[in-house]
Amino acid sequence: SADDRSELMSDLGFHHRTQDVAYVAAAAFADGLRALREDRLDAAIDHLRTVLRNQTNHVGAMTALSEAFLASGDPASALLVGERAVMLSGRRDASALAALAEAQAASGDPDAAVDSAREALRLARAVQRQELVDSLNVRIERYRR
Repeated sequence: SADDRSELMSDLGFHHRTQDVAYVAAAAFADGLRALREDRLDAAIDHLRTVLRNQTNHVGAMTALSEAFLASGDPASALLVGERAVMLSGRRDASALAALAEAQAASGDPDAAVDSAREALRLARAVQRQELVDSLNVRIERYRR
């Protein structure tokens, strides 16, 4: 019927909009990570916020945004975003926990930083992310001082 075709066309339009949102988020995430690696912090923050406007639960974007905020001298925002990333990951993302630990240390809470880093270390070891394991071991010692 005409109503069925109209509903189908509406559903297809929704599907395309959903694909567009995913594409925009993926492109912005790649751009944000590149900008972060290149120390273009304002650009990184803008791109990563674009990701989160399109995919509000993107743990990788939150983790990178936490790192960008911290590098730009905003530990309070880094902590806020880092806590959200860890919560959304169910405390199962080593990178999110590592970023949270850095934000906690920068915010003056070295005990919490050690706890988060230890949790990240356990997860990183379990998935054999040796570079992260090595980095976390160094960070834990730094947090303890």
